[in-house]
Amino acid sequence: MYKHILRDPGHALHEPARNDTDFSELISTPAFQNSQARHLARNHSEYHESLADDQCLPLAMKVIGDCAFFGFTESYEESARALFRLMGWNEDQEIPFLNQARGRSRNIELTNDKLALLEKANQLDEVLYDYAWSRR
Repeated sequence: MYKHILRDPGHALHEPARNDTDFSELISTPAFQNSQARHLARNHSEYHESLADDQCLPLAMKVIGDCAFFGFTESYEESARALFRLMGWNEDQEIPFLNQARGRSRNIELTNDKLALLEKANQLDEVLYDYAWSRR
């Protein structure tokens, strides 16, 4: 997400990220706080804006549980082939990678302190990821 923000001049956090704002300040913005759990929870009928992140996690898990299919970016091709099998489509076709970053993002040094901040900011997303991975 950080690299995406650096590449997207239209993103609200582009300037703070580009100007090397204090990383702890940047990572404390809602955009970096358990964003996957919050995004998925928004698809549940019980979701409302005032929910805390920890209240979003069970809703996000229910959304995943209700999905006929979901895939993982790091196993994109394998996920796509599983979808093809599910839908009865020809698995032998080439799978395009259409939503890729153009060019390389600058290297981001993630010190142990930065990694600790990221882990703290995304604890619920890690739980959600593990849950989803166990259901694949």
